Amino acid sequence: MRTLTRSVLALALMFAGAGFAQAPTQVALAEAALLDSDGAPAYVAASHYAAKFDPGLKSLRFMPLIGGDSIVPVPAQCEGAELANGVWYVGHGQDGELVLRAPSGTALAAGQVAEVAIGVCGAANADKTRFNVPASAWQFLATNVGALYVGR
Repeated sequence: MRTLTRSVLALALMFAGAGFAQAPTQVALAEAALLDSDGAPAYVAASHYAAKFDPGLKSLRFMPLIGGDSIVPVPAQCEGAELANGVWYVGHGQDGELVLRAPSGTALAAGQVAEVAIGVCGAANADKTRFNVPASAWQFLATNVGALYVGR
């Protein structure tokens, strides 16, 4: 075991001086890229989730990096805009409201818009222009999710 440990240490010391270590400026740039405009971390480990909406099951599934999935059913009275299958980015519109944006890789139907506001169940949505979800799911999408996959 000592021989293995010594060999690993010798290799580590050899490679440390061989240009494999990052230069201090590269490390500083990488660390700065992980901060938002306020200097707060833009990424917090285990705080980001993948999310999936299954139109057939009418449910949202939140899948954390660590831990079990959470499934949130979307009630029938929560009717809203239909979303094309594919990836939608979660962001904020010009007026600050929470929206889903379809990237160019998401095939939209003729006349379907690439940006859909995310609303809360029970809010006025007679023209079905908003994608309505339960309030708890809306809050979770707003704070923890960067993209939503729509499909089975």
